Parts: sequence; C-alpha cells; structure tokens
Amino acid sequence: MVQRGMGCLGTIVFLTVFTLVGGSLSYFGWGFVQEAQASATWPSTPGEITWSQVSVDSDSDGTTYGADIGFEYVVRDRLYTGDRVTVLEVSSSSLSRAQNIVNQYPVGEQVTVYYNPDNPEASVLEAGTQPSSYFIFAIGLCFLCVPALAFPTILIRAVLGLA
Repeated sequence: MVQRGMGCLGTIVFLTVFTLVGGSLSYFGWGFVQEAQASATWPSTPGEITWSQVSVDSDSDGTTYGADIGFEYVVRDRLYTGDRVTVLEVSSSSLSRAQNIVNQYPVGEQVTVYYNPDNPEASVLEAGTQPSSYFIFAIGLCFLCVPALAFPTILIRAVLGLA
C-alpha cells in the first residue's frame, strides 16, 4: 500500500509552523497598527528635510524601491533626527511610487513632524494609520487562515476515519 500526502505528523508540523509564523506576524503587526493609531494624537513640531532619495534594493527576486527621507526637528531644546514618513513604510516594485514620495519631501523643505511625547526619538511626517500600517498584521492573518481553514477538514476526516 502506498501512503500519499504528508501524514498526520507532517500535517501537524506544517500547520504548527503556519500558526507560529502567522501569530508572530500578527502580534508584531498589531504593534505597528497601534503605534500608527497613537501617532494621530502625537504633538507636532516644525522640522526640515535633510535628505531625500529613492532607495533601490536588487536581488534575484527583482528590484524594490523605497523613499529614503531624513529630517531634523527640535523637542524641548534638543535636536532629533528621524527617517520615517509613516509608522510602517513598505518598499515596492513601483519606482514611481517611491519617486512621488521623494518629490513630496525635497531637501530643505520645512515640514511638520509628529513625535511620541513619551519618546521624542519616535517620529513621523504623516501621522495616523495608512494602508501600509496594516501590512504585516494582514500577512500574519493570511498565515493564520491556512491552519484555521485546514483544521476543520482534518478533524472531519479523522472523525469519519478518512485520515
């Protein structure tokens, strides 16, 4: 008799890995969502763009582009530097998307900087949640869907003796 598929142990290991990866990504992703939501209430201060360029990362999977933006700002008479446009920035294969962000923040531009009052080193140029704020959290949920959808099928097969 030829056994097909991974077997019970292989299936359990597979689903456990997906559960752990999905749970970890969701947990850390939720932290980004909460920080983005909190940033909507952060105080602001004037700042200045000190660098602004498109970053390029190429490997065997292709090329991704990001907006590499730096700025300075002062809080309580102390100079800080920041480099986040939003709480969670995501590079993509779109050069035009990255270039549009760089064009929005040219060097020397006076900007409003939003900073965490409990940790002024944490700052962004665009406060509040953005679609990218949910990126890692959503990927984690996708990973969690695999075991969530597979488990009922496995349970039914086991109860009916089809496993």
